[in-house]
Amino acid sequence: TRTIFSNIRIRVIASAWWHRSWINSGKFSPAGARLDNKIQAPQAAVEEGDMTTIFEKILCGEIPSVKIYEDALVFAFMDAGQVNPGHVLVATKKPYETLLDADEESVIALMRVAHKIAKAIQIAFQPEGITLLQTNKPAGWQTVPHLHMHVVPRFLNDGAELVWPRNNPGIEKMREYAAKIKVL
Repeated sequence: TRTIFSNIRIRVIASAWWHRSWINSGKFSPAGARLDNKIQAPQAAVEEGDMTTIFEKILCGEIPSVKIYEDALVFAFMDAGQVNPGHVLVATKKPYETLLDADEESVIALMRVAHKIAKAIQIAFQPEGITLLQTNKPAGWQTVPHLHMHVVPRFLNDGAELVWPRNNPGIEKMREYAAKIKVL
């Protein structure tokens, strides 16, 4: 298993850390979760036979959380693995696994609420920047199989890094790539 993010000191499925006894009860075992505070590539989305996501459990109150927003399509709550104070997760109420599975209305609602929360975080915490992070499938760094977006207040040298190789294919190769993309 390889570490996806370098030097980030957050927990994988942070919301579950609100209640350590629940984690230690044996009921919490998401693939890739580790208690050494590093995000790991998940091996499987959920335990076999258990299709309820941790966010569904938070939404229905089965797992304690600090909700800050809720409407008909999305809800938002404090990420227990705060990268910086004010780190919030916005998730769809319907348990879409990825952005690609969701209906357009839910995706629009997710971004609309992330925008509102980002503005509120800016006022409350006055960060030097804000990172919005939405990932899809394990290869895309998704660790919870439920559509969500991180809204993370950022400061220079806060220790959070997002690292990937930068390739420079040249303009002709990029034109070739673009010709393959058919926007629906």
